[in-house]
Amino acid sequence: MSGLGLNVQVFESKRLGLNDTPKSYKFSKVASYQAEFCQWGCDYDDDGGGDGYGNFSVAIVKLQDGTVAMPRADMIQFIG
Repeated sequence: MSGLGLNVQVFESKRLGLNDTPKSYKFSKVASYQAEFCQWGCDYDDDGGGDGYGNFSVAIVKLQDGTVAMPRADMIQFIG
């Protein structure tokens, strides 16, 4: 990647269901794509059911095609 930012590997969670009950799901962190780190930001999640919400840190990253993504901070790794 070119540019002034640092390169990062972005991961995604893949669900590994043991059976059909949500409490039995396990997740695996899988490499998804590489991008250029721009800066830190924050985002929020609201489950839509009124059961709660939360704020969390994100990395603002630029993909090779110029689009921007905001993966959670724990889902990136700085590389070379």
